[in-house]
This record gives sequence, structure tokens and C-alpha cells, in this order.
Amino acid sequence: MYATLLMGPDAKDKAEKALEAYDAKNMARFNNLADSLENHSVLEELDLAGRCENCDWEYPWHEEGLGTLLPQLSPLRTLGRILKVRALREIDQGKVDDAIKTMRLGYEMADKVGEKGVLVCGLISLSISLNMNECLEQLMNRPDAPNLYWALSEFPNRQSVLSAAIDGESQWWVNAVPNLAQAWRGEELSAQQWHAVLDYLDSVVNGIHVDRSDVVKATSPDLMRQAREQYAQTHHITSEQAAGVDPIIVVGTFYLSQLQIARDNAFKLRGLANPTRIAMSNKAHDDLEKLMREQPANAFLQTLSDFHGIYVKFARIDRQLAALTTVEAIRSYAAANNGQLPAQLSDITETPVPLNPATGEPFEYRVDDGTATLSDSKFEFRLAYTIRIRK
Repeated sequence: MYATLLMGPDAKDKAEKALEAYDAKNMARFNNLADSLENHSVLEELDLAGRCENCDWEYPWHEEGLGTLLPQLSPLRTLGRILKVRALREIDQGKVDDAIKTMRLGYEMADKVGEKGVLVCGLISLSISLNMNECLEQLMNRPDAPNLYWALSEFPNRQSVLSAAIDGESQWWVNAVPNLAQAWRGEELSAQQWHAVLDYLDSVVNGIHVDRSDVVKATSPDLMRQAREQYAQTHHITSEQAAGVDPIIVVGTFYLSQLQIARDNAFKLRGLANPTRIAMSNKAHDDLEKLMREQPANAFLQTLSDFHGIYVKFARIDRQLAALTTVEAIRSYAAANNGQLPAQLSDITETPVPLNPATGEPFEYRVDDGTATLSDSKFEFRLAYTIRIRK
């Protein structure tokens, strides 16, 4: 965290303006802003952190749960942008080795941020990785850029970051909600304890205090019937006995079980290959939306994120890196064949071409008048790279 403290109060604004200038091809303004962001103390701290086996970002997840404030995360995102500005500046100056070192720092930072088992950290890790991938694209455009195929072929996909984020997301907030950990383990809560659980949830999810009797009133007769039937079955009592249990206990127990089912339907997909995971998570997302419409009073369901969208984002980053690895394989083939582009990807044998991890199929590829196009038109986000070999 020391690096974030050393950035300076105007670092975020300068980095944003520098990247805007770069995109607008206003290189004079970009260079001026990039040079003003140079801070060796920040880079030294980042380099030290990048060489550590792990980093503790000191987030009080377990103590504060859903109410955790995250002032540390915005500076980490800013650090990723500063590294992007620095790498782009070094690429523009022809300092190829320095740019690679800077990108290494960025990728290391992305890995360290993604180690913390909370979803928001995984998403920031993706953002930093995207920044570095975009620098890599610019580096590969230089004729003096080394071929990075073998380095990229060893680059880990984002599965470990995804798994850490999903595993942590499943229960990191449970201990912070009064009495919820006991209910999560299947222990009985009193009516007063269920009031405390649902009161806290409303205050965090909706930002307001709600009389918990409204939850019972807002539960339809059909849902109440289902809740009582489930309570009777799981507690091995008769329906008449279940009818005598305080409604807040029955409803709270039922709504929590519905969350656990919906959560498991989304989380169990994390170990699947991207194409299968995305297809199945799309259905899980639709099922969750249907459940939320049917159970509008179930505030537990509002704690679940859109995991289909998250799975798509992780697949998109993996696809981008695989595509860049393929571009390097094409460059390697051309270097070994007098500058000739391969007619098809299967012609490349010395540097095997990875499959598109988002679809599980080969990337689309064509050659037209000395120009190759590597693309993907099947995934939710289109991708296309144009490759020309300088002669």
C-alpha cells in the first residue's frame, strides 16, 4: 500500500488525461503528462511488492462484511493506469526492454490484487491486466520488438483469479451479518435473531431501515405455503406444527435456502471451461432474475452479483492474451519463412497456436493481399487484429 501513498494527489487526474491524449494521438501532451508522472519511489515499492510471494491489502472483509468501505481500491486502479502510461511512453521512446519491465510490474500487480478472495478485487485485477495487454499490443507493432511467444505461452490464464474471487464471494460477508453465520450452518435462530439478520441486510442492500413485519406481509400466500412445507420437511414436524412457528422464522429460513441454491447454481460453474461456463451461467442468470421476480421480498437474492457478466469478462481477457500469443506465432512463422504469412493457422507448427479460450475453437483467420486478419466474431465481444509483415 506504500506505493499508493506515494503517488501524489493529482496522479489519477494526470494518468487519465495522459491516456486521453494518447488515444487522441496528441503525443506532445501525452509525453508531457507521462514525464510528470515519473516517480521512482512508487516504482521501487511496486517492484518490491511484485517480488513478494503474496501481498496483504489489509481489507477488513470479515469484520465489516457488506458494509466494508474500499478506499484502497481506487488507488490500485490508478496505479495500473500509471504503469500503462509509463509503458506506452517507453514504447514510444523505443525503450523496449524498459517497457517490458514495466508491463511485468503491471501483470505482477494484477496477480497480487487478484489473490484476495473477493470479487471486486478480481475485477480490478482484470482491469490492470487489460491495461497491460493494450500496452503489449502497441509494443508488438514495433519492428524492433522481440518475439514474446514463449513468454506469453507460459502466462497463466485468469482461472486462479476467478476461482479466488468466486470462492471468497460465496461467504465473505456472512460473518458480518448478525447471527447469519449460525443460520448458514443450519442452526436455529429465534424470531428476534431473524429480525436482526433481515434488518441488517435491508440497511446495507437498500440503505434504509424497514419494519421486518413487511417481509412476512410481502410474501405471497403461495410462497408462505412453500416456506412452511420446507420448514416442516427439514425439521421433521407436521404441517400443523409448522403453522405454529413464528412466520419470520419460517420466511427467513426459506429465503436463505433460496439464496444458497441460487448461489450454488452460479458458483459451481467456476471450474468449467469458458464456453461451457458462459452458456450455463447465462441460464443461471435468467433463473436468478425469474426467482427475484417471484420473491421480491427476498433481500438475500440481492447480494448475488451477475456472474454471467463476470464469467464473460474473465473469458474476454483470456481470449485477448491468446490472440496476442497467436499474433506472435504468426510473426515467428513469417520470420522463418522469408516474411511470408501462413496461409492458415494450421501451417504454424514450431510455435503452436492456442485455441480461442472463449469459444473453445480456433480463431478465425484469413490472408488477403499480404495482410492477415485474426478475429473472433462468435463471442459476445468482437475481436480483430490485422497483421502485416514489414519487409
